[in-house]
Amino acid sequence: MLERFFLKPQTVDRIMGCWLGQNIELYAAVLIETGYSARSLLRRVPILVQFADFTDAMQIHNLEQAESVIERFVDHWLSTHNVGASAILRQRERSLVRCTVRHFYSLIVWKSDYQKRKAPLLDPFRLVAILSG
Repeated sequence: MLERFFLKPQTVDRIMGCWLGQNIELYAAVLIETGYSARSLLRRVPILVQFADFTDAMQIHNLEQAESVIERFVDHWLSTHNVGASAILRQRERSLVRCTVRHFYSLIVWKSDYQKRKAPLLDPFRLVAILSG
């Protein structure tokens, strides 16, 4: 499934080679099934691979233990990304990273019944046709 979004076989091998690889692939499939864009998937998967690398460096290979270091991972991420960015951009990045990992846990680990809450955009031309009809 990941081959559809990551063109280089090395990239797919790297994702699947990390200790969270199978779960990341499952997460990607759930994202696509629930209507997330390919761009969203391409932004989130590398964060989760970095999370797997971060926990692997701490010799954590258990999902429950890894959950306890999410905030440390977020701090680590910010120390290596967007170093010279404004406070607003850093806060946005912090939110993205934290929410991505927590969303992964929500869908894959806790198996919550998640439904995307964002309503689809209405077609403005259809609305005008209805109102003028």
